[in-house]
Amino acid sequence: MPTLFLENGNTEAMVPQILSQGYRQLIANICQRYLWVLSPGDAIILPSAGNQEHIHYIEKICQYRDARQEAGRFDRYRRKT
Repeated sequence: MPTLFLENGNTEAMVPQILSQGYRQLIANICQRYLWVLSPGDAIILPSAGNQEHIHYIEKICQYRDARQEAGRFDRYRRKT
């Protein structure tokens, strides 16, 4: 059964101050590590979009056939008001 992973504890919306560039990079690195727990059919929502090259690397190492994992940004899909 597919699983939906939600990880949103490390966003500027969750903390009272603006995050430093170093902390943003740390969050991005942590988000890429979450991708290793996915199985085909799973979905994950992260505060930092993964790098498509890194996703293909994970697919190759995990030997996922016909994998269609994709990285994208939420603001790309947000409805314009």
